[in-house]
Amino acid sequence: MRHHQSNSKSDFFEMISLHVRDIKTYNSDIFEALLVPEVIECDYDNRSATFEVQVTEKMINFSGTLYGGVLSSLFDNATGILMRCYSGRNSSPTIELKVSFYRPAFIGDIVKIYTEIISITESFVDLFAIAYISQIKAPLATASLRFFSKQ
Repeated sequence: MRHHQSNSKSDFFEMISLHVRDIKTYNSDIFEALLVPEVIECDYDNRSATFEVQVTEKMINFSGTLYGGVLSSLFDNATGILMRCYSGRNSSPTIELKVSFYRPAFIGDIVKIYTEIISITESFVDLFAIAYISQIKAPLATASLRFFSKQ
């Protein structure tokens, strides 16, 4: 994937949407493809994107709530997609992921994940994310992530 030169909102949205589709289509046998949220909006100038996923039965824990590991993976995938599409850096493993949980989500809840690039350096990309339950606009969790990402 090449670095995106246009700052057109529709071009950037299309780029992220295609990236999500490619993960689901060409990498359907890997873990990442199981938890890829759909992009619903993005802003190239603000280096941000919002993703959405509905909580399913396969995503819950023994308590009947969204499993924390699933939400952590959704944060990782959503921020990774934004980072790759914005920076053009494809080989970028997550080296730090910190999640703070605030409330549970249940089967059927629509979870929106807002992601934003905080900084890009020669070797790292730092991002912030917040997940919230769409129906009640209540914060579910926040995350900070760092990707090792050489230019």
